Amino acid sequence: SVKVVERLAQTWERPTQGVFLAAPPTWRSAVWAGLLSGGDDSVVGEAAAAHLHGVLRDAPRTVTIWTPSARRDFTVGPWQVRFRRGRRRATRIPRRSSLEVSIVDMARDASELELVDALARALANNLTTPERLLTALGQRQRVRHSRVIREMCEASSTGIESALEWLFDRNVIGVHRLPKAERQGVTGPGRVDLLYDEAGLVVELDGMRDHADWSHDMFRDNDHVLEADRRTLRYGFNAANGHPCRAAAQLRDALHLHAGGATFQACPRCA
Repeated sequence: SVKVVERLAQTWERPTQGVFLAAPPTWRSAVWAGLLSGGDDSVVGEAAAAHLHGVLRDAPRTVTIWTPSARRDFTVGPWQVRFRRGRRRATRIPRRSSLEVSIVDMARDASELELVDALARALANNLTTPERLLTALGQRQRVRHSRVIREMCEASSTGIESALEWLFDRNVIGVHRLPKAERQGVTGPGRVDLLYDEAGLVVELDGMRDHADWSHDMFRDNDHVLEADRRTLRYGFNAANGHPCRAAAQLRDALHLHAGGATFQACPRCA
């Protein structure tokens, strides 16, 4: 009855005109509220679309909705629903821009690290190809971080699977002209990030959020020593992005100690 509906509606939240929430707000409800408010031609875009495609691990606080006509922004719980005027071709449900367009669009507001993380996950999981990404990039005149997108596409064939691996390759190995290692090398104890086989040296790149079981890593390091007399060096984001010169010097010294030398070139940042 009308009275029952009115009574129920008193407990509903109305984030914007014509949209009601009958349950506690979630990120997904913010997405659907944006699409309902935006109309039939609206499409989720940028970082929110990248998250829906599975290449952005954390749901962004801002849900971007592309719509042909102007709409007023609103909030759903802690999430901001932001409208951008324009058209994007829709794919899947909830309606979202294509993965390639979403990544190029998110470059507008994303940090370099956020963009690299999304690119690395998309390419490593074969969700897209360098060619499709470069095609999407080429359809725009100016794109923030365009150089990074091109470099990531070029590096995808080398086995780079994460933002940390890309940063380490660029800032530590590449800038300092250190020898290239075998990526995703297979040893007796398991697969490793970087393997300098002749030097008996393993380099592991550890993102804190991806390595909750540190004791397992310690056992594996010990196995490398016992089975093949390999030493393991471990680096994270702080080394790759904050102290690349120190990491490069340490890697150079390790290669010199175990392999008799290594190419090395000091960069302008080296003390």
